[in-house]
Amino acid sequence: MKVRIIFILLSWSIKMFSIDPDKIIGTYWSPDKDGKISIYKKNGKYYGKSIESKTPKLRDVNNPNPALRDRIVLGTDVFFDFVFEGDEYVNGTIYNPLDGKTYSSKMWLEGNNLKLRGYIGIPILGVTKTMEKIN
Repeated sequence: MKVRIIFILLSWSIKMFSIDPDKIIGTYWSPDKDGKISIYKKNGKYYGKSIESKTPKLRDVNNPNPALRDRIVLGTDVFFDFVFEGDEYVNGTIYNPLDGKTYSSKMWLEGNNLKLRGYIGIPILGVTKTMEKIN
C-alpha cells in the first residue's frame, strides 16, 4: 500500500512539473522584428513558417536548388523537424533565405521568448537569436 501511494505521489509530481511541449506553438517576431514566424506541430515535430515580412515579395534567390530560386519566401517553412527533448527542441534545422544555407539548430523557451541557436557542427560554434512571442 505504501509503495502504491509513493508511486501515485511521484506520478502526480512529475505531471505537475513537466513542461508542455506544445507551449512553443504560436507566432513570434523574427529576431530582427522584420517579420513573423508561426511555429506549428506536424506529425510530432515542430516547424516554423514565414507568415509576414517587411519585404513580402522577397525571392529565394540564394537557394541551392535552382528550381526554388524564383519562389517567394513568404509562406514557406524556414524551421524543420524539431523534436522536444527534456526542455529543449532539438535535431532541427533552420533555412536562412538571405544566404541560402541550412543550419543545424536547437530551440528553447525563456519566459515569453524563444531562443534559437543555429550552428554548423556543434552548438558551441553557433549563434543564438531571440524571438519574442506575439500574444
